[in-house]
Amino acid sequence: MKNFFKKISFGLVFFLITVFAFSENDSKVFYEFGIGSGFVFYGKDETKDLIKKLDDGNQFLINANLTFLIPLQDFVYFSFGGDSTFDFHWKNGDSIYLIDYSAFFGFRIYPNLAGLCLSVDYDFGRRTDFIEVKDSLSENQSTPCGNGFRAGISYDFSRHTNGIAPVVGANLKHMPRGNSSDNILSVFLNLHI
Repeated sequence: MKNFFKKISFGLVFFLITVFAFSENDSKVFYEFGIGSGFVFYGKDETKDLIKKLDDGNQFLINANLTFLIPLQDFVYFSFGGDSTFDFHWKNGDSIYLIDYSAFFGFRIYPNLAGLCLSVDYDFGRRTDFIEVKDSLSENQSTPCGNGFRAGISYDFSRHTNGIAPVVGANLKHMPRGNSSDNILSVFLNLHI
């Protein structure tokens, strides 16, 4: 696994150097950060069964993300960053905390329709589960590292202004987890700087 991450890190550094070399010379790097919420479609039956035990309990789901944007052309940006989804379930002392975290890189395309933006990213990461449920295993476990993708659509209010403004959007992330896959649908509000 260490060799895998060394190869990914080396490839990412090489790719970033190439991107900077071919980006617009007078361009600056932008970044976005924000929060959102959504829904997770878990692929593993054991995870679904554990969550069903707490069906009529409480749930709190929040996404957090940070994205760096490097302009390649006026309408194409290279993007990279990280995101996490925190899915908390609890009821009568039982709790399940599912934390998905990943890094990503990809592209944003502005099709010249005001601030409309399309994005596609390659994601790699994992999920860690903290489980405390009666009559079940109480344990902390992590899924294998997965390589997936994320596709999204958003509206960037800062387009053509180069100022600080909100970005609203939605994306769908597909993450394989060994012998199953999770799909995370999220709606977010970011701040573009």
